[in-house]
Amino acid sequence: MFLELVFEPKMVDESYEFKLGKFAHLALKIIYKYTNITWLIEGNIEGYSKNIDYPNLASLFIGEVKDQHILNLYWELVCAKFVNNRKQELHNLIGVLQGRILSPMLSKVYLHEFDV
Repeated sequence: MFLELVFEPKMVDESYEFKLGKFAHLALKIIYKYTNITWLIEGNIEGYSKNIDYPNLASLFIGEVKDQHILNLYWELVCAKFVNNRKQELHNLIGVLQGRILSPMLSKVYLHEFDV
């Protein structure tokens, strides 16, 4: 919730990914309103979540989050071990694992730079 308070006001309104109350059909209605285009092709950035660089993402946090405890928590989260075939493994410094509680928020922060 803290990260949402910090980052949501800065995010562009035209971003629809991982945003509450925003979805592809709403984006299509807005596009139609300005262009009369009645269809679109939804795309996917292949390998996006697997290739997010944690140090780059951390630099985006450092610029906005001044509380060292939150930054430490970020590193603990992204570097946490995970279980793979019943063995604990360290996660490398690249990629947002799907299903983690902060995955959507981390993705929004990273995609915001793309939107800008």
